[in-house]
Order: sequence, then structure tokens, then C-alpha cells
Amino acid sequence: VWCDMALKLHTYPNNPRAAKALIAAQYAKVEIETVPVEMGKSNKTDEFLALNPWGKIPTLETPDGGIWESNAIARFVARSTENSLFGKSPFEAAQVEQWVDWVRGDLELTASVWLYPIYGFLPLVPEATEKAKEDILKLMNVLNNFLENRNYFVGDDVTLADIVVSCTLTPLYMKVFDNNFRQSFENVNRWYVNVVSQPNFVNVQGEIILCEQMEVAGFVQQKIEEPEVPEGYPSPVEDNSLNESVSESEVVPSSEESPVAVEIDNNPPASEDVNPEPENISENEESVEKKE
Repeated sequence: VWCDMALKLHTYPNNPRAAKALIAAQYAKVEIETVPVEMGKSNKTDEFLALNPWGKIPTLETPDGGIWESNAIARFVARSTENSLFGKSPFEAAQVEQWVDWVRGDLELTASVWLYPIYGFLPLVPEATEKAKEDILKLMNVLNNFLENRNYFVGDDVTLADIVVSCTLTPLYMKVFDNNFRQSFENVNRWYVNVVSQPNFVNVQGEIILCEQMEVAGFVQQKIEEPEVPEGYPSPVEDNSLNESVSESEVVPSSEESPVAVEIDNNPPASEDVNPEPENISENEESVEKKE
């Protein structure tokens, strides 16, 4: 039996940040209506700003008012019913929270430095990109060791930690984690593919397509003026995640952008929190006045 709480999630298609709450809703059996947002228009109305004064997405509309920041939205949805998304004890709940916070402070920020120039959200600074690659690899190596004997981040089943980490990794797996780059963190790959292949993830993201060839920013952009947001990718302007102006990013591009598909097992084994790119995916994700 699904719980109908009259919830509406304002977002755009394929937003990995919005996917956090939508996947959590699948596990919590909470009905959520998605409301398409026309960036620069519908998110600037008085009605929308009453829900989120920053005018960013995703934003959750509830009977009691608005909730913004993708992780806050996902937490709210996960806590709306009796489930195990926060583990089975206060200790496990704290572990889930630590991974959700880690994503914002470490993974998201570093990933944006690498990905935003590819999407035209930020100027290309080769030195910064190379440093971001090194930093991401260090983070993946730590996760690889952590997941060596684990199928999930906390306990023996999917929790909000797996959902949030995987959704944040999806743009990386779809755009830049090609086979050569990802070969050094096989445990993370195993966890990611297993998690995103599970029915509740597939119902939201569809099939995830792993990157075959690492994408590279093809030009040096001196000035950014509201670049067009690719389908499925939160804009930094609207999806605030790096700071007040940078968004939580990463909308996953459509599967047409990557030729290597991951076969989805409807009854996959326990997996850890890995996120390949789904066809449709998403804190309050707002974009940096640019992405969301």
C-alpha cells in the first residue's frame, strides 16, 4: 500500500538530484507527483518562490509548505513511512547521515570541478580539471577499500546512503568514468552496477549507460551567459550545490550519449552504492545559476 501525501516534486527530466527523493519514494512507498519546471520562467513565479525563495530545483511541495535542497528532500521522503532507509538502529542511522553529508562536502564539489566545464557551466581550466581527476581518484580508492567486503554502505540492504552516493556518481559514470579510469576501483563499480540495477532504481532512472570514452571540455570559455542546460543535467544556476551559485549537479544525460549499456538484472544481488548513468535521473538542487 502506497502512501499518498499529496507531494509534488518540481524538477526537470533526468535530474540526478531529484532522483534521490524519487528512488527513496520507491522504497518508502510514497506517492510523488513530478511537476515539470521551465527554468527561468515557472521557477521565478511568486507561487514557486513561496516554496523556495532561491527559485531553484528540485523543490518539494508539501501540504505544509516547500522543502528544498535535494538531500533534505530525500531525507524527508525516507522518513515519511516505516522503512529501513535509515538502517535498523540509531548507530546505523548516524552512519547513513555521515555518508549523505560526505557527498555534499567532498564528492559533489570535486565532481563539479571536473564536469561543469564539459557542460559549459564553468570556464575550462586544465590545471583544475587535472587536479579534480586526481582528487576523484583518491576518493574512489577510499570507497573501493571500504566496499571490499560490503554490498551496501550501511548494513545489509539499500539505505539512503546508497541512493545519495550512487545518484551523485551517475553523471561521472556516464560522462568521464571510462573503462580505463574506473578499472582501479572495481569494488565501487560492483556496488554501483548492483545498486542501480535494482528495480526501485530502474523505475526512476531507467537503464544506466556506462561511459565508453571519457568526455573532455572542448573549448576554453571566458564568460558564461546562461548556457543551455543539456537534457537531464541540473544547471549550476538553478541547482545550488557547490555554493550559493553552484548547483548540486548533475543531471544524467540520456543514454544516447554513451554506447556501453549495463544489463539490468531484475533480481540483482546485494550491491553497494554505485551509480551508473540512468536514462533519467539528481540538494535542493538548485543549480548554480546555471545548472538547475
